[in-house]
Amino acid sequence: MSGTADPSLRMSSTAYKTASSANELNEPSVVLKAAARHMGAFCWEKNQNYMRCKKANDGNPAKCLEQGLAVTKCGLQFFKTLRKFCEPELNAQVDCLKNNNHAFSKCRKTQSALDECVFDKMNVDGCYVTYDTTKSESSYTW
Repeated sequence: MSGTADPSLRMSSTAYKTASSANELNEPSVVLKAAARHMGAFCWEKNQNYMRCKKANDGNPAKCLEQGLAVTKCGLQFFKTLRKFCEPELNAQVDCLKNNNHAFSKCRKTQSALDECVFDKMNVDGCYVTYDTTKSESSYTW
């Protein structure tokens, strides 16, 4: 194996400026975990566009900088909006996860409050099973 990088993965200065033009998400892992389902729904279209671009370009993310930038900007907007409308519910879920070894099963009450807030105040429709919310489906199989 040679020490030379694959030239197709090198970025031009213009590409680098594009890729680094948005701030990074500076959220701890527990916050990302608490909000992941909602962020996925909020940024669904941007994520899909990025993944389609990568697939069309043999998995090379350097060919999809504009789409990657859109994903990052969407994540930043998501957390700005989440904190504006649902900060107490987010903080309660984060605290519960921290205090329970990140086990969602121990944090259903705070998860439900966060889910309801995101559904009601951010108009994000979850495409996943929720627990004890107005959009709940039973997790029990009969």
